Amino acid sequence: MRIERILNENIVIAADNQQNNMVLGQDIAHEKKRGDYLSSGAIETVISMDGDVSRYEEFFQLVSEEVIRLTEDIITHAEDFLQTDLSESLHMELADHLTFLLADPPKHVTIQNGLIEEIDILYAKEYQVGLRAVRLIKERFNRELPEKEAGHIAVFIHGGRASDCNNDQSVKKAAIIRDLIAIIERAYKSYLSRENVAYQHLVTHLNRAIGRREERQVVDKDMLVMIQNKYQTAYQCAVDIAAYLSDEYYIHFPSAEVGYLTLHIHRAAKA
Repeated sequence: MRIERILNENIVIAADNQQNNMVLGQDIAHEKKRGDYLSSGAIETVISMDGDVSRYEEFFQLVSEEVIRLTEDIITHAEDFLQTDLSESLHMELADHLTFLLADPPKHVTIQNGLIEEIDILYAKEYQVGLRAVRLIKERFNRELPEKEAGHIAVFIHGGRASDCNNDQSVKKAAIIRDLIAIIERAYKSYLSRENVAYQHLVTHLNRAIGRREERQVVDKDMLVMIQNKYQTAYQCAVDIAAYLSDEYYIHFPSAEVGYLTLHIHRAAKA
């Protein structure tokens, strides 16, 4: 790679086959100048830069090197752990969040407490990445963060891996599921235990159903009538949920989906 611009001793912009990259490495720019080539052994991290290079330059000059390294360590671990490539835009988005998070005093906005349990289930692997990031921040910056911050980082990671989903959509889906759970809890006048497997299956089923990512199941009419009569409270919850999703989000559940949802609700409520 050929150096195009030196930002500091450890960060340069370099070109490789007409692709501009942000390149990190300890003393990578030591005694180097524009036009020099980088030694592959000195390169620690490469961030592809798509679009306007000046936008990246300006941004990374405002972000501390410590935060950049933290960001890249989190993303590298996430890609290894999730076995997938994450979007290039995540580098800037996460670095920006971490910069505000580590400000004194912190200037971040965390996810509502009520969403963390849903995020833990919906994006379980990403949540593990978030927990590790919180530990890294403690080790490197001696900053004790609440566990809910792992949920916020998980949303960034999930948004970076899903081509059809961004951070706002991830949070919105978790909020919808929280509201659906509230409908069930009001009907049963009890709190659903977040620890049991039936609850996790319920949340996973709701996530797939509202995301339209699974084939619609088929339930024959006799089976549906049996479900309706045997699990009346659960069935009414499923009907109420279907009506709520239709009215608020224009998501329509066929009768078979209501039937399957009834079974999941019953199992979670009785677990």
